Amino acid sequence: MSSHLIDPGKSLCGVNLGDSYRDVAKVLGPPDTDQTRQAPHRFLDYGHISVGLWEDAVNMVVAKSAACGTTPEGISVGAPYQQLVDAVGPLEFDEDMGLFFTRHKPGVWYEVVRPSYDCESSEMPYQSEVSEVTNEQQAWVAEIYVM
Repeated sequence: MSSHLIDPGKSLCGVNLGDSYRDVAKVLGPPDTDQTRQAPHRFLDYGHISVGLWEDAVNMVVAKSAACGTTPEGISVGAPYQQLVDAVGPLEFDEDMGLFFTRHKPGVWYEVVRPSYDCESSEMPYQSEVSEVTNEQQAWVAEIYVM
């Protein structure tokens, strides 16, 4: 799947914004989990990719693995933070979504994480960066959102 292009504001891993549940199932098959959060919002998880639907139309696709491909600038999940900044320019933080973005490249958001300084739990060896990246040398792209 690494040949897939992450197309900001349009598609990710073969799933297009606006696709129906049936369209998603044709591309990805049945999800590992299928949850209805607050109706009519539905959330499908496939392990390497998550899909959000609103009233049976895809409104969000999330890459959780480098297998989902790269952005036109060559950024994939796991890319170092500095590579992201070098490719897309300065980032801003969206307080409502808790994600980083750049105004001149709309339609794509990034979750940036760094190693946790309190690693007592093996479940979460990293933590999300909020509002600013505090350790640029150790931060990386954990997820890429197309909306």
